[in-house]
Amino acid sequence: MPTGTRTPRPIYISGSESDCYGILGVDTLADDEAVKKQYKKLALLLHPDKTRLNGAEGAFKLVLDAWSLLSDKAKRVSYDHQKRKKKEKKSEPEPPPAAAAATREDHPKRRFKKTEKRARQEEAGKAK
Repeated sequence: MPTGTRTPRPIYISGSESDCYGILGVDTLADDEAVKKQYKKLALLLHPDKTRLNGAEGAFKLVLDAWSLLSDKAKRVSYDHQKRKKKEKKSEPEPPPAAAAATREDHPKRRFKKTEKRARQEEAGKAK
């Protein structure tokens, strides 16, 4: 390989696209200054005019979206609130199935057949 030529390397961003803190690589409790510092660092690294790395433009857009959300106090509070609600919803245990429907004899279809059979027997008994 000749000297002076660099092969582009892929860029990886931790976190999912919906996790702005993971995209910027900061803690959820990070102050505005830490978020700003990390954004500037990533913006310089990923800016399409500064680098030719594969995926840099897409990564830059993700970082920019995360920064625009976390730099606005109202948007950040709303985002944190939504994130907490999702976390609480995931942590709630599902209610156990009804105990009565768990047995084979109490299954709704079987119960219907039993009542239907009794009704026929009663009708046959009255007809005699």
